[in-house]
Amino acid sequence: MKLLVLFLVVAVVQAKLESDSGTIKAPAPYSIIALENPDAFTLIWIPPPSPPLNPVIGFKVSMWAQKTITAIESVEIDGEIVQIETEKLVPFTGELPDWKPQSEQIVSTLHNSATFYDIKRGITYEIRVQAFSPNETGPFSSPVSSMIAER
Repeated sequence: MKLLVLFLVVAVVQAKLESDSGTIKAPAPYSIIALENPDAFTLIWIPPPSPPLNPVIGFKVSMWAQKTITAIESVEIDGEIVQIETEKLVPFTGELPDWKPQSEQIVSTLHNSATFYDIKRGITYEIRVQAFSPNETGPFSSPVSSMIAER
């Protein structure tokens, strides 16, 4: 009987520790604010709850610029076939981009925003946030897209 009670107590304590340590959740992007500097914007997010035994110590904010590809098109001009190179923008799909972020920032838990400068006009940017602890990096947030219109 004592062995069964001890086993039950150990199981309850272990379950409590696992629920307290938990896994880190994704932050929730809240808004993008254009700054007076016309080539910059700030992303604000809502931090996820911090597991007591695995506290969030910071955020990694990643920004991808919309990728361009060069396409070669054949066009008939004055009866001749001419090849023309054009740049085409690859749209974001909602999935994590498979190319390197243009910018990454590490932000302490004292802040819930990141500002990006030197933004190119007419290019769409996708930003995602991850919370991290000393033991784990949480999942990326849902993407937020922003574009500063060309003048």
